[in-house]
Amino acid sequence: MPQNVKSLKQPTDPRRTQELSQLCDELERFATSFAYPAQREVRRLMRSSARLADLATVFPGAIHALATKRGPVDMRARATTLVEEGAALKSVARLLELPLWLRRLPPEAFQKQIEDLPSGELFARRIANRLPASPAYSAF
Repeated sequence: MPQNVKSLKQPTDPRRTQELSQLCDELERFATSFAYPAQREVRRLMRSSARLADLATVFPGAIHALATKRGPVDMRARATTLVEEGAALKSVARLLELPLWLRRLPPEAFQKQIEDLPSGELFARRIANRLPASPAYSAF
């Protein structure tokens, strides 16, 4: 067999295929910050992929939307694929029909399924200036 044979396997992203059998203590505490009905599914999603665990900490509203099964199944599946491929948060938010300013809200803000929210550019600029810069300054 020739020694210069190339492998046909595509290089894989270790973050995409890595499953977390258990969450570290910090991520476990973070998962308990979500509303009780969504916690189990949030934990499952966070364990399924390191990128989904990252999404939970960076954009809690998006992981909550996935956990509470907001929107059609194929839309959620495409959003999950985008996250695992490392797509921009803006693309994921657009697909899940979530305004990007939701990133600034902590997990405690999501107590029930997310309804339609204003997503206009003017509203986004105004609301972003009124949200606390740090969770320490929020009422949660």
